[in-house]
Amino acid sequence: MTIDEHDVMFASGDNFAAGSAHDQRSADLTENDSTRTRVVIADDSQAYLELLRELVIRDPQFEVVGAAADGVQAVRLAVEEKADVALLDIEMPRLDGFAAAQAIRWARPEARVILHTGGSVDEHRAPVRS
Repeated sequence: MTIDEHDVMFASGDNFAAGSAHDQRSADLTENDSTRTRVVIADDSQAYLELLRELVIRDPQFEVVGAAADGVQAVRLAVEEKADVALLDIEMPRLDGFAAAQAIRWARPEARVILHTGGSVDEHRAPVRS
């Protein structure tokens, strides 16, 4: 399975770019107000991991069900915890965000992946398109 821009959303600094299906998928995830969206967060920086967790839990529709320091842990948690969304750093040890995203989407096709980076999104787009 390959990942294209319709399967992955990018977040970088103040910029956000997404595939055209993003709005519909967001609506699909929040249609049922009685069910919280299950989120796994992965970042090799403990400070960013904690910051992302705090940002996500501010919205009561989201529930953080796992936090990982590398891509291998992220995949394991996303599958075991039946995550609806995986928020992944692009540059992580053991398995980068792109490879983790591909593994998560293979194991849980209904899950959505958001990739984030402290660097430039443009320098990371080529692997998604190939």
